[in-house]
Amino acid sequence: MNHCRICQQQAETLFSLSASRNSQLELPLFYCESCAARYTFPPEFDYDAPDQGIIDYYQKHCDYIVGRHTLLFEFVEKLLHINAGRFFDIGTGAGYSMRVAEERGWTAVGVEPSRILVDFARKQSHGIVLQGIFSQEMWHQQQAALGEKFDYILIDNVLEHVRDPVGFLQAALPLLKTNGVMVVAIPPVDWFRLLLTRISFIRNRCRTARWNLFYDPEQHVNYFSRQSMRTLVENRLGLRLLDARFHHSKLLKGGLAARLGFETGYYFISKL
Repeated sequence: MNHCRICQQQAETLFSLSASRNSQLELPLFYCESCAARYTFPPEFDYDAPDQGIIDYYQKHCDYIVGRHTLLFEFVEKLLHINAGRFFDIGTGAGYSMRVAEERGWTAVGVEPSRILVDFARKQSHGIVLQGIFSQEMWHQQQAALGEKFDYILIDNVLEHVRDPVGFLQAALPLLKTNGVMVVAIPPVDWFRLLLTRISFIRNRCRTARWNLFYDPEQHVNYFSRQSMRTLVENRLGLRLLDARFHHSKLLKGGLAARLGFETGYYFISKL
C-alpha cells in the first residue's frame, strides 16, 4: 500500500515512466484520487554532483531568467504594497533572483545545494548564499546568517524535487513574516498537459518539459495540481492559498487562459 505524500490517503499506480537519464530504469507513477497528487519514488539524486554544463545553461538563459524574476518582483511588491523588503530564495540556482532583488532595493539571502552554482551565485549579488539542502536543521544552524524574518520567500522549481513537501514547507514557515508571502513555482499541472501524457509516446519518448509533464521523473518526484496545492497549503499547513494569478508570459497570465483552465504553476501562500 502506498500513501499520498500530501493527504496520506491510499494512492494507486497509474502507469510506469521511462527514466530520462537512465534508459534501463522504469518508475511507477502514483496517483492520489483524494487530492489529485501524482508522484514517483526514484533513487536518491545527488544535486551536488559536479555539472559544469549547468553554468552554461544559466548564462545562456540569463536574460529570460532575469526578466522573469523582475516581473515576479513587480507582482509581489504590488501584492504586499511595499517597495522593498527582505527576500529569501530557497534553491537560488545561479543567483539571478538575488541580483534582481538587490537592484530593486531588497535585502537578499539564498540557499543552493550545488557548490558550483553557489560559487557562481556569490558573484551575482552582495547577499548571503548558503550551500546545502534547505531544512529545519539548516535554519537552526544558520539563524545568525538568515537574520530577521522575510517578506518574500521564493521556492522556484524546487518543490517538484522534494520527497517530503509538507515537512519542507513547514521548515520554511518560521522564516516568513506574518504579512509576507511565500511563492511556490512548480511545473503546471492542468487538463491539457495531463491529456497529452495519456499518449505513451509523449510521456516516454518526448524529451522536452514543454510537452511532456512527466519528463525527467528521476528528479521531478512530485506533480501537483492546484487541488493538490490547496490540500497541502490549507489542510496540511493551515495556511491560505491566495487567488492571485501570475505568469511571466502575457498569454498564460490573461483571463482567457484562466477561463480555459490552463494552470500557470505559480502559487502564492499567506499566513493570513
